[in-house]
Amino acid sequence: AQEALAFMRHAYEISETFDTPVIVRSTTRLSHTRSPVVLGERIEVARREFDDNPVKNVMIPSHARLRHPVLLEREAKLGKYFETSALTELEMLGRAAGVITTSISHGYVKEVLGDASVLKLAGSYPLPERKIRDFAASVERLFVVEELEPVIEDQIRAWHQSRRQGILPARRRIFARGGARRFRQSRGVTGYGNRRRRLPHRTNTA
Repeated sequence: AQEALAFMRHAYEISETFDTPVIVRSTTRLSHTRSPVVLGERIEVARREFDDNPVKNVMIPSHARLRHPVLLEREAKLGKYFETSALTELEMLGRAAGVITTSISHGYVKEVLGDASVLKLAGSYPLPERKIRDFAASVERLFVVEELEPVIEDQIRAWHQSRRQGILPARRRIFARGGARRFRQSRGVTGYGNRRRRLPHRTNTA
């Protein structure tokens, strides 16, 4: 809960610094968490009038063409920001295995893979490409642990495909996209605990 509060503050700061919307995503586990937090001092911000600028705020095609270069420039600046920001945390514990993760998934990684090196990202977009490439090059096996959909993993794979450079994480042969139950089913196993059994082999006939 304390980290969630800190990230909310950072979200406002990033939004103001880079003039961009920032989405703060929660998860079920985080939303069900309750713990004491230190609020800190309240920062008063001077009131400002709404900037009635249709070229910036109304994205009809003629405006979008003008704003798109601004968007690309802003994304590049944000990527550089996350390269050096203290919000992007690196913990090197060895070369055998490295994990790229973010948000609540970081807690799960530390519980299960306490001896693995971890690159904890501050967000899912834009990603700090240089930092990710350096981290990938520093470990023998690379894993990406994230929430449900492979957003970060797919971006890393896209970098690999475009440049054919070694930055390829272990794929879903280890963890199925549908979760643990789907993973067991894909291996012909059903049930839980001592009740697991092999599914019968099926033969399709015309």
